[in-house]
Amino acid sequence: MIKGIPLDSPLYEIDEERGVEYRNCKAVTALFTLKNDPGDLIPEGLKSTGNGGIWISHYGFSTLGTYNEYISVVQVEDEAGDRGYYIPYIYVTNDSALAAGREIAGAPKKLAKIELIQEFDLVQGILERSSGKRLVTLTMKPNIR
Repeated sequence: MIKGIPLDSPLYEIDEERGVEYRNCKAVTALFTLKNDPGDLIPEGLKSTGNGGIWISHYGFSTLGTYNEYISVVQVEDEAGDRGYYIPYIYVTNDSALAAGREIAGAPKKLAKIELIQEFDLVQGILERSSGKRLVTLTMKPNIR
């Protein structure tokens, strides 16, 4: 089993049975229809089904520390008709999550400013990269668990 890159000295040793642990996670998720074809965002051999989504979360405790994460997904279909999700962008707010994501999952994570704010009966997730340059705002009013 490959444990990370470089193979002989990963930054984080992960318990193979337990993996990474998370507690006190808060998140907002939105699924939507894509207005335009994502084109160059997805690899050759895959085509978009026209659906996408985003996930903005706060991990209050994890074995990688406290951090926030933003993930965007595009639902894709391969030439055999099998469907799955391709992740073109994934951002985090700490170096531990960035390095572990790259080493363990091969995820091309980058650092960004990510907030998950609850105010009154609304929850808002925000992605900025760099700080002050807002790329995504997701505001929702949860009405079910």
